[in-house]
Amino acid sequence: MAIEHPTVLINDVGELKSDDSLSLTRRHVEAVKRLTIHRDSLGAERMWRNIVNDEGDYAPALYNLSKLNSVQDAEALMYAGKAYNADKQNKWYTENYALMLVRSNRMNEALPVLQQLLLLDNEQPLV
Repeated sequence: MAIEHPTVLINDVGELKSDDSLSLTRRHVEAVKRLTIHRDSLGAERMWRNIVNDEGDYAPALYNLSKLNSVQDAEALMYAGKAYNADKQNKWYTENYALMLVRSNRMNEALPVLQQLLLLDNEQPLV
């Protein structure tokens, strides 16, 4: 029995395009590799922005965009909030959003997010 492989294409800016169901995950992994292996933060940022343009609530891309130094504070906070809202059970997204709210002096908004983080920490301790 032959194994079928997904069709993978590379566009004119070197980004992978795939027609399989894991396309977002594959593109995200390629962006992570671009950042960590090739030290190409601009290329990774462009890939994550493309993922968000294609699929607005893909939390891993939103989270990584919020962590990039090249993203301005207001934009980083927006991405952090979207990642948190896409997956409120993820401690990284919750902590990141809470810290960004605190740094922006938005304490009234940070308090419920910090409370959510405490609940998550009680449910899933890092021990």
